[in-house]
Amino acid sequence: MKCHVCEKPNRDKAIFCKWCGEKIATKANAPLRELTGMTKVKDRLNDLMNTCESIKKREAATGTKIRLGMDMIITGNTGTGKSELVGSIAKLLANCGIITPGKIKVVDAVDYNDFAEEWDKNIAAIKGGVLCVENAQKLVPAGISDDIYVLDKLFSSMNKWSNDPIVIISGLKTGLEEFFAANPDIAGRFEYRFDLGDFTAEEIL
Repeated sequence: MKCHVCEKPNRDKAIFCKWCGEKIATKANAPLRELTGMTKVKDRLNDLMNTCESIKKREAATGTKIRLGMDMIITGNTGTGKSELVGSIAKLLANCGIITPGKIKVVDAVDYNDFAEEWDKNIAAIKGGVLCVENAQKLVPAGISDDIYVLDKLFSSMNKWSNDPIVIISGLKTGLEEFFAANPDIAGRFEYRFDLGDFTAEEIL
């Protein structure tokens, strides 16, 4: 197997390149290479991918379906790649066999009430996939919303879902950070949190 960085050969089962130390590119981690910058995020997602691989091995050995918590919070300024990251995470999880390929529902804050009107039907449609609520800072009391219960049904339902669908809350740090800090029980339902910084000049070029 050839390293995509230094282009030197490695064993087929190699995880890291013995020449340059980079993680060997595989079909499973290909979505990470689509992301600009986000070094720390990629490191955490590589850990997630390793967890997914361990899960699939245990399932194969025991014949029992295993579903660990993988719900996520993504925060960052406008233009930091939050939507791109959500798409890459969904591809990564599909490549690892955790969700059904292409099964992702992205609901913007302005459309959330419409989505919630047919809650049971819409949630059933994305079982085995990912539900992402974008611009979620508009739906929490610390943000634009004055109604504390806008996302309450989502948060309470997560306790009953057995991590299916996987939930991603995405939005501006201002608003979401205050809300989750004031509600540690809700924040504790999310196993992964990614705070995206602004791109550097080198990353943009």
